[in-house]
Amino acid sequence: MAGISLRSGSILLAEPFMLDPNFKRTAVLLCEHNEDGSIGFILNKKLDMRVDELVNGFPEFDSQVYFGGQCRPIPSTTSITWAI
Repeated sequence: MAGISLRSGSILLAEPFMLDPNFKRTAVLLCEHNEDGSIGFILNKKLDMRVDELVNGFPEFDSQVYFGGQCRPIPSTTSITWAI
Protein backbone atom coordinates (compact mmCIF):
# COMPACT_ATOMS: atom_id res chain seq x y z
CA MET A 1 0.00 0.00 0.00
CA ALA A 2 2.90 2.28 -0.65
CA GLY A 3 1.80 5.79 -1.51
CA ILE A 4 -1.68 5.46 0.05
CA SER A 5 -2.34 7.61 3.10
CA LEU A 6 -4.93 6.09 5.44
CA ARG A 7 -6.82 8.48 7.71
CA SER A 8 -10.21 8.88 9.33
CA GLY A 9 -12.92 9.52 6.77
CA SER A 10 -11.27 7.44 4.02
CA ILE A 11 -13.35 4.91 2.12
CA LEU A 12 -11.53 1.65 1.44
CA LEU A 13 -12.54 -0.76 -1.33
CA ALA A 14 -11.66 -4.44 -1.04
CA GLU A 15 -9.65 -6.16 -3.74
CA PRO A 16 -11.98 -7.77 -6.31
CA PHE A 17 -10.79 -11.33 -5.66
CA MET A 18 -10.49 -11.22 -1.87
CA LEU A 19 -11.62 -14.49 -0.29
CA ASP A 20 -12.03 -13.31 3.34
CA PRO A 21 -15.82 -13.48 3.91
CA ASN A 22 -15.67 -10.54 6.37
CA PHE A 23 -14.37 -8.13 3.73
CA LYS A 24 -15.18 -9.73 0.35
CA ARG A 25 -16.70 -7.09 -2.01
CA THR A 26 -16.92 -4.41 0.69
CA ALA A 27 -16.61 -0.64 0.98
CA VAL A 28 -15.32 0.41 4.42
CA LEU A 29 -15.64 3.87 6.00
CA LEU A 30 -12.48 4.24 8.09
CA CYS A 31 -13.38 5.95 11.38
CA GLU A 32 -10.03 5.69 13.16
CA HIS A 33 -6.59 4.46 12.09
CA ASN A 34 -3.36 4.35 14.10
CA GLU A 35 -0.50 2.00 15.04
CA ASP A 36 -2.83 0.02 17.35
CA GLY A 37 -5.29 -0.84 14.60
CA SER A 38 -8.31 0.53 12.78
CA ILE A 39 -12.04 0.98 13.35
CA GLY A 40 -14.50 1.26 10.51
CA PHE A 41 -17.93 0.38 9.19
CA ILE A 42 -18.70 -1.72 6.15
CA LEU A 43 -21.09 0.48 4.19
CA ASN A 44 -22.56 -2.23 2.00
CA LYS A 45 -23.07 -5.10 4.49
CA LYS A 46 -26.24 -4.78 6.57
CA LEU A 47 -27.06 -6.85 9.62
CA ASP A 48 -30.56 -8.23 9.99
CA MET A 49 -31.32 -6.30 13.20
CA ARG A 50 -32.20 -2.85 14.45
CA VAL A 51 -30.19 -0.66 16.82
CA ASP A 52 -32.65 -1.22 19.68
CA GLU A 53 -32.32 -5.02 19.25
CA LEU A 54 -28.52 -4.82 19.35
CA VAL A 55 -28.03 -2.44 22.30
CA ASN A 56 -29.73 -3.48 25.54
CA GLY A 57 -31.84 -0.66 26.98
CA PHE A 58 -31.72 1.45 23.80
CA PRO A 59 -35.09 3.15 23.07
CA GLU A 60 -37.11 1.68 20.21
CA PHE A 61 -35.48 2.96 17.06
CA ASP A 62 -36.19 1.63 13.59
CA SER A 63 -32.78 2.02 12.00
CA GLN A 64 -30.62 -0.44 10.08
CA VAL A 65 -27.31 -1.63 11.52
CA TYR A 66 -24.22 -2.25 9.43
CA PHE A 67 -21.32 -4.62 10.09
CA GLY A 68 -18.14 -3.00 11.38
CA GLY A 69 -15.70 -2.72 14.23
CA GLN A 70 -12.07 -2.94 15.15
CA CYS A 71 -9.30 -4.52 13.07
CA ARG A 72 -5.90 -5.24 14.54
CA PRO A 73 -2.85 -4.77 12.31
CA ILE A 74 -1.53 -7.96 10.68
CA PRO A 75 2.15 -7.64 9.76
CA SER A 76 3.09 -7.88 6.06
CA THR A 77 -0.46 -8.43 4.75
CA THR A 78 -2.87 -6.15 2.99
CA SER A 79 -6.42 -6.67 1.89
CA ILE A 80 -7.47 -3.23 0.73
CA THR A 81 -6.52 -1.91 -2.69
CA TRP A 82 -7.97 1.58 -2.93
CA ALA A 83 -8.39 4.48 -0.54
CA ILE A 84 -10.84 7.13 -1.76
